[in-house]
Amino acid sequence: MLDLILKVLQIFSALATVVGVIGLFLTIKTYKEGKIIQSKSEDRRIILTSIQVLEIFSNRIIPDMGKYEQEVYEEIPKNKKKAVDAINKASKESGLANIITVEDLPSELVDQIVLATKMESNLLKTFNSLEHVSVYINYGLVDDSLIYNAVHNVFCNFIERNKDVFDHLITDEVPFINIRTLYDNWKK
Repeated sequence: MLDLILKVLQIFSALATVVGVIGLFLTIKTYKEGKIIQSKSEDRRIILTSIQVLEIFSNRIIPDMGKYEQEVYEEIPKNKKKAVDAINKASKESGLANIITVEDLPSELVDQIVLATKMESNLLKTFNSLEHVSVYINYGLVDDSLIYNAVHNVFCNFIERNKDVFDHLITDEVPFINIRTLYDNWKK
């Protein structure tokens, strides 16, 4: 009788082991499937965020860039003319007969006029928007390959055209670290 009980217990033990192995197998399989689903969900989220960043570029940043550049390049000749008029007025008041034209302005003064004109524009708003999307790109919250192909030329060219203002704006309070990081990465 004791032998029979031992055999029955051995059978139950063997069955429990088989059921445990099957349960473990199903748990591992379910875990792997969950990871795949989670990975696909994360990929979809990154693509959706990438699309949102592209929309920000196309609907806000690029139009702001165009508006800014049109405004600045319309104002630069006016500001050069104002500088010439002020210099000529001061010359006349001082009794000097020297009259200069815009072409006679020293290049250092022209550079200062251009910088001042750019600084008076709405460029800071554009740089702030670029800093915002640069965070998404730098920290891998978007698919860099989708973003890079679509906007890297626009981004890098804009920074290069406005490097004078960008360098002037960088302070401890406004470091634009994400724009600088992205620009350096995309220029490589």
